[in-house]
Amino acid sequence: MASRREKAPDKRMRRIALVICEGETEENYINLLKRWYKSPVRIISHIEGTKINQSLVDKRTKELKISALDKVDTFLMYDMDVTAVNEKVTACKAELLLSNPCFEIWLLLQYRGCSCKSQEID
Repeated sequence: MASRREKAPDKRMRRIALVICEGETEENYINLLKRWYKSPVRIISHIEGTKINQSLVDKRTKELKISALDKVDTFLMYDMDVTAVNEKVTACKAELLLSNPCFEIWLLLQYRGCSCKSQEID
C-alpha cells in the first residue's frame, strides 16, 4: 500500500504590491490593470485619502506580511496638485506613483488619444 505524503509547506517568497491610493479613481485603475494583466505578484489597492503618513504606510504593509518570506513593495498613488498632501506623500518611505496635475486628466488624455504639448503663454 502506498504511503500518503504530507504536502510540504510552500517555502517560496510571495511578492505583494500594496498600492495606497488617494481616491476611488486610482483604485479603480489598479483593479482594471489587475484584470487586464495576469501577474505573479499579488496586487492590493487601498484608499487612504489625505490622511496618509509613514505610520499608516507601515501599518498597512505589516498587515500584509503573513510570513517572513513575504516581500511587500509599497507604492503611493497620489495627485501632486495639493501642496499639503504632496508634502505628506514625499515624506513617506515608499515608491511614489505621482500625477500632476491630477490622475483623472491623465486617464482622459489616454482615452481620447490626445497629446499634451507645451505652449508658452505670452
